[in-house]
Amino acid sequence: MTSWLRKKAKYLHDFIISHPFTFTIILINGIISYPLYDWTTIKYTMIKPYWKELLSINIDGIARGELYRFVTFSFVHFGPTHHFYTSLLILGFVSNLEREVGWQKTMIIYFSSTLFIFFAIPIDYLLLKTNINTVMWENIWTHNYTGASGAAWGCRGAYFLRGWKRREMPFLWFTLINFLFGLFRKPIQGISDYNADIAHYTAALGMLFLVTKYNFLRIRSLIMHDLKDPPK
Repeated sequence: MTSWLRKKAKYLHDFIISHPFTFTIILINGIISYPLYDWTTIKYTMIKPYWKELLSINIDGIARGELYRFVTFSFVHFGPTHHFYTSLLILGFVSNLEREVGWQKTMIIYFSSTLFIFFAIPIDYLLLKTNINTVMWENIWTHNYTGASGAAWGCRGAYFLRGWKRREMPFLWFTLINFLFGLFRKPIQGISDYNADIAHYTAALGMLFLVTKYNFLRIRSLIMHDLKDPPK
């Protein structure tokens, strides 16, 4: 037992040393999010409405000049389940990118990916406006977006070219499972719209385009360096 614990401790230590940004962002998300939850209803624990309205991002808040929302919305989550799922995404995809390009460029990709939220909002409305159960034009200005999953999907998009070329099956299977979950979770869970999934796919495809087409931050060259005939 002691030997097993020692091995696990060493693995964790090595992971933290080799993936400092991945570990730090998961830790910071937890430190910020958990004190904001209403723990009086354990079964349906959610973020307190006051903090949700104050820290999430929406068009109305940005129009009022509350630019701090660009930073805060990716550090808070709707509840522990949302945070746990997002942490798995960060652990699975941000760490892959960090291993190849280093923590500095991973951090830039991560936070740059959050900016794709403003492409996702109009797409969300245009695609779903005919559904009376989804976000309608009259309240799309105040609809709240929150969480780090968009940033994690952006890192996934930045890394996707390598995962595809090398046929990294764990990465590809995890991507497929997440895509299918997003596609079918509406009928399964009774969710009224796809706004979160649209934000995810927009960040992933947007960053994939920047990396593939423009070699953003030389990410394409870095992640393909050990393959035959790497892109210039």
